[in-house]
Amino acid sequence: MTNIEFAQQIFEKEGFQVEIATCLNDIGDIHRIGYQQYDTAEKFYRDAVQIFRDYGASQLSTATANLALILIEKGNYQDAKLTISERIHTIETITGDPFDLNWLYAAMIACSAAMREWLIFDQTLQKLIPFLKQSDVIDADIMLCLHDAMKHCVALKMKTRAQACYKIAIAQARRLQDLNAIDTINLDSSDIHSGD
Repeated sequence: MTNIEFAQQIFEKEGFQVEIATCLNDIGDIHRIGYQQYDTAEKFYRDAVQIFRDYGASQLSTATANLALILIEKGNYQDAKLTISERIHTIETITGDPFDLNWLYAAMIACSAAMREWLIFDQTLQKLIPFLKQSDVIDADIMLCLHDAMKHCVALKMKTRAQACYKIAIAQARRLQDLNAIDTINLDSSDIHSGD
């Protein structure tokens, strides 16, 4: 039993629902990042999202982004888009921490590229760029989403869009000092760096 699972049991005994959801989200991270057990991670993220939503907890954005990321990794872009669309709308129009938009926008860019929804792609990319500059966030998930979007753009020979995604993905990889990611992103982007 991990420390997180132990904490979850304590919170369940005390009826602390938001803390339980935090544990579920963290266990989902362990399964997604540590073990690449995507189906198991998805279950934990879905449970966390539901509890956070039921209690109006601020952590809803993080769990929603994590659920979208797992759906993207599984190639389920339609469900990922539906998962994050409502949360983006809520933060943009009603309430929420704009800082959370970094991850949600990155996931939406990956979804819209995969689904060839270029208006949404362009609009979301234009929103993400200033948020990244303002927040100065460094995050592997943002890197992964923009790398994924870049690969879709490269495959469709959409050089300008691919280059925009490349700039963000490679900047995140460099700031993370992730040499494997830098190499992979550069390799996957070789077509956009060649002559017109």
